[in-house]
Amino acid sequence: MVKNNIDFKTNPTGIEIETRLKNRTNKQQLDLLRQGVKAWNEERQQNPQIRPDLKMANLKRVNLSTANLSGADLSLVNFSGANLTSANLSGANLSRANLSGADLRWADLSGALLDGTDLNGALLSAANLSKAKFNKTNLKGAVLSGSNLSNSEISEANFSGADLRWANLRRAVVSVADFRKTDLRWANLSEAQVVRTNLEGANLEECSIYGISTLGLKLKGAKQLSLVITTFGEPAIAVDNLEVAEFISRLLNTQKIPDFNNTISSKVILVLGRCTHERKPILDALRKYNYLPVVIDCETSTSKDLTETISTLAQISRFIIADLTDPRSIPQELHAIIPNLQSVPVQPLLHTSAQKEYAMFEDFQRYPWVLETYWYNAFEEAIASFKNKVIVPAEAKARALLGG
Repeated sequence: MVKNNIDFKTNPTGIEIETRLKNRTNKQQLDLLRQGVKAWNEERQQNPQIRPDLKMANLKRVNLSTANLSGADLSLVNFSGANLTSANLSGANLSRANLSGADLRWADLSGALLDGTDLNGALLSAANLSKAKFNKTNLKGAVLSGSNLSNSEISEANFSGADLRWANLRRAVVSVADFRKTDLRWANLSEAQVVRTNLEGANLEECSIYGISTLGLKLKGAKQLSLVITTFGEPAIAVDNLEVAEFISRLLNTQKIPDFNNTISSKVILVLGRCTHERKPILDALRKYNYLPVVIDCETSTSKDLTETISTLAQISRFIIADLTDPRSIPQELHAIIPNLQSVPVQPLLHTSAQKEYAMFEDFQRYPWVLETYWYNAFEEAIASFKNKVIVPAEAKARALLGG
């Protein structure tokens, strides 16, 4: 380890210590780093006030796992192929550094400056990138699954082809970025601001988008299925379109129906009951015919608030599909909808194992906007005749109720 060679007795204030350490050359710091992570971390612990300066160093393929590089000037450093797993890079300046192919899994890069940094193909799974600044950063093909990018600033960065599954981008500010063909499944985009960003071909399935704000997005070929628009702790409401998602969020938060594109409103279908993965074929069938299913996880709550939410969503639906096979909360939901909403058809579905509708449903069958129950033996059977047995009757009834 490098010796400080300072007489503490003649300098009790420690000013000379700080001055000499600040003047330590880049080469001396590199020599210390090459002694190993243990020696480097011990020195950092003894002199936490010193900001390491390693700019322009060649650290290609080095093993710096668990190294404390927090607050360091690492601009223009070549870290390509380096092992930086669990390293502390919080607050570090990594401007124009080369981290292509580097392993940064579990690393802490919170608050790091990544201006023009090359992270092409880097491994960043479970890394902490909260409050980091990505300006013209290259993350093409990088693996960021499970990483934390909350409150980060992303401007003109390239995330094309990156893996962001389960990533946390809550409250991130994203502008003019490239997310083409990026995998964002199960990512958290709650309260994020996303402006003039290219998401063509991206996969957004089952993203959490509560409170998201978007403008000028390119979404051609993007998969926008089952986007969750509610926050943690609330019954999950999922929709298939960002525009619809933002509209419904405003609707539920204000309880007022804002202006809405009639073409889209004629495609919204509320799906109730049987909240299982088995219902996916029904959703896929609706999507096949260009409808936008709105799905509520009715198993999470049977509260009054949920009933009011469902009633509000029913008002903007073309028609309602209600699977009565496993009723549980559905009687309460239908009781709030059917008697009070004469312009929206209700198409009941029932598996033959149920033998008959639940007792209270007989009272609803007298309403002319409640269609005849469609019985099915299996979802495969239901899907095969879905258009003729479900969609066509529901559409005909919707037109009749609207005077069309």
